[in-house]
Amino acid sequence: MIGNPPYLGEAGRGGDWIAALMRGRDIQNDRKTLSYFEIEGCSLNERNTKWLNDLYVRFTRLSHWLLEQSGLGVHGFITNHSYIDSLTFRGMRWALLMTFDQLFLVDLHGNLKKKEVTPDGSRNDNVFDIQQGVAIGLFVKKFPNSDEVSSTLVRHADHWGPRAEKYDWLLGHHAANSEWIDVVPCKKFYLFKTSDGAETKEYEEWPSIAEIFPVNSVGIVTARDTLTVRWSAKDIWSVVSDMVRSDTEDIRKKYRLRKDVRDWRVGWAQDDLRRGGLSKSNVGPILYRPFDIRFTYYTGKSRGFLCYPRARVMGHMRAGENVGLIFMRQVAMGDPYTHFGASRYPVDARAFYSNKGIMSFGPLYLYPGVGKINASLFSQWPKGRDGRTPNLDSRFVDQIATTTELGFVSDGCGDLQETFGPEDILAYIYTVFHSPGYRIRYETKLKVDFPRVPLPRNVDIFRQLAVTGHDLLALHLLESPKLGKPITTYTGPRNPKVDPAVWSDGTVWLDASKTSARDGYRATKPGTIGFRGVPKKVWDFQIGGYKVCHKWLKERKGCTLSDKDIAHYQKIVVALNETIRIMAEIDAVIEINGGWPSAFLPESDAAL
Repeated sequence: MIGNPPYLGEAGRGGDWIAALMRGRDIQNDRKTLSYFEIEGCSLNERNTKWLNDLYVRFTRLSHWLLEQSGLGVHGFITNHSYIDSLTFRGMRWALLMTFDQLFLVDLHGNLKKKEVTPDGSRNDNVFDIQQGVAIGLFVKKFPNSDEVSSTLVRHADHWGPRAEKYDWLLGHHAANSEWIDVVPCKKFYLFKTSDGAETKEYEEWPSIAEIFPVNSVGIVTARDTLTVRWSAKDIWSVVSDMVRSDTEDIRKKYRLRKDVRDWRVGWAQDDLRRGGLSKSNVGPILYRPFDIRFTYYTGKSRGFLCYPRARVMGHMRAGENVGLIFMRQVAMGDPYTHFGASRYPVDARAFYSNKGIMSFGPLYLYPGVGKINASLFSQWPKGRDGRTPNLDSRFVDQIATTTELGFVSDGCGDLQETFGPEDILAYIYTVFHSPGYRIRYETKLKVDFPRVPLPRNVDIFRQLAVTGHDLLALHLLESPKLGKPITTYTGPRNPKVDPAVWSDGTVWLDASKTSARDGYRATKPGTIGFRGVPKKVWDFQIGGYKVCHKWLKERKGCTLSDKDIAHYQKIVVALNETIRIMAEIDAVIEINGGWPSAFLPESDAAL
């Protein structure tokens, strides 16, 4: 079976026969078969399975099935390369391992969407005129099924560089004369490429952040940001008022809206607003991008004004005072891992950037009356302010209590001498996630699944990291008193207009020529309007895949900055400068306590 099937992620389930085959049912022969949506009979429990329905995956399953019928043969496809290591395709990988005796994978990279970077930083082209990276898969079936994943030979090779070099290599090589890396796919993910398993085995023993915050979801999907997310409460109120009283096509024309999509339509948005009646209590802030707070209108109804408002989770952020953790399940970029944050407001799905999914969010507290199930009824802890309870796994809390010998209070903070609270746990986790050592040591694992959290070895390191985490959270929530002491000076007229924002010689210019993103948005020559005193390390600092100082201004290109905007930007610079300082201190504290991973192993293990 040879082919270059089409790639289309928005293809739906397909016809009944292939849809059933993908899900483990061969209706032509009336028998159960291998499913791409399961591993050993257990569902993947993926919330978004559209990429498993991609056309190239269906064609792969068709070839897979035909070779199962014949009993032997070779599959040779060039396709999207995502199935090699993306978490979503672990069921597909498992099924291929169950059928084929040999798997040869040549990753040709060239993924513009992932912003792939070659190991040496040189030029890297796609072999086709497309943005999606590709790979060649040669799957060989020589023997009857063994039902043993470990018996399959898996070999992988990476090839980077200009297109012509890749063509030359492909013309001169075949499976027998190529240099391969043998891969032993490990249980759970069954990756078709090597990872740093042995040196970081302790990581898999720690609980996942998605387990620690049981109530969590991905961020809000608006489907039409320009309509549903606005600069001010007054602006969003004007929009919804307009939508209620206007014709559908008039709204589409006035707000320059694209054609309706499967899960969002202008008419549905209007129906949602009219059905409940407008109320200013539904207007509220949303964290749109790092440090970029805007406003939306929140009805809580899916496929309404907002496409997916994530009411089960984001409702807790609107019900009362709260704070939540932003994290990612998968990240595919070549940049360092920077995908952690915090918010007191509901969060947009693209608050962080990744081409392998959207960010996830877990509120710290659950309020009664939110969602279909009242979570507070099942809490083992006393209710706190306004009836809220911690959104924390009790086993994790108990483990910290045992390790630190501190008592747990179910609301707010403890004194960290005899007690600790939910906000101390969040602060501790936030500090761990901002350890450069943690991000570097576990980078490969962080990019394929939810981050995992180590338990502190003793009360001392828990206390030190929790105190640091409170400072860090205050900075990122823009609540720290340190933000009142700017380190920058604004130079220019009142209410300046933002042209392309660039940096040079310690100044962020609003009116200078710019260079490419590859060069870090450096100015080719100084401007006359800008913020003086911005260190290079602050300009380059990333949160959630964005260079924050650049992104905040880029979002305002063509707009004028108010005095409040200027002050806000100066606070961002202070917050990032302090974050860089604190991150260095975090690793120093961890090193004093034994370093990674000893500072987080039981006393008996750390001594070995």
